[in-house]
Amino acid sequence: MGNCCNNKAREEETQKTEMIDGIFPKFEEIEEKDDEEKKENNKELKKSLYNFSQNYYQQDSMDSEFINSDQKKCEDIFNFFNDLRLNPQNYLSEAQKYGLQKIISSAAEKAVEGNVKNLIKNSFYELYLDKCVKASPESKEKILQSMEEEEKLKDYEKKLYMIEGDGQKPGDCVWNLLKNNEIDGDILWKDIDYLLITVMSLEDKKNIVCYFLFLYKTKNNNEK
Repeated sequence: MGNCCNNKAREEETQKTEMIDGIFPKFEEIEEKDDEEKKENNKELKKSLYNFSQNYYQQDSMDSEFINSDQKKCEDIFNFFNDLRLNPQNYLSEAQKYGLQKIISSAAEKAVEGNVKNLIKNSFYELYLDKCVKASPESKEKILQSMEEEEKLKDYEKKLYMIEGDGQKPGDCVWNLLKNNEIDGDILWKDIDYLLITVMSLEDKKNIVCYFLFLYKTKNNNEK
């Protein structure tokens, strides 16, 4: 009788900690078995996780279809931004929806002068930006600090913007960027050495946060 009770107790204990039907037991149930130090570490970890970052790592970091989808969003946003700079006159009616007709009209005048250059991307820098963003998606300061650790990027002035928009509409993040009070309309005609873009999908999978990083050569870089 005693052995039967002991076996039953061991079985119940095992069920609390083992994966069942591909699902782990609740985090809180496992946490009860941890010592006090582990509990504190887990609490700190949960505090540090940003909602959409946690969702990305737990569910989508190994999903190639999801990753390819985000890469396509980046390309679409970049191409939209580039075409808006080169052909702003084609976007005057759309600009009215965002209250940006004045900026786009000014950009159209600059485009006529023929001095607006194509935006340039850099795959290596963009991958590095993506890595920095995934590490600290909620902190502009930490992202920029991480970017400074790359030797090739130290001689560039960097301007980073975190803009939320509709992930199904490439232009939405660009329009919202132009509505940002920190932005001057001259980014539609000013020379930019590189524009790096990466995105993070929010929990609803519809909206995204788009990270625009503008790189401008410093004086020291120009002299090299």
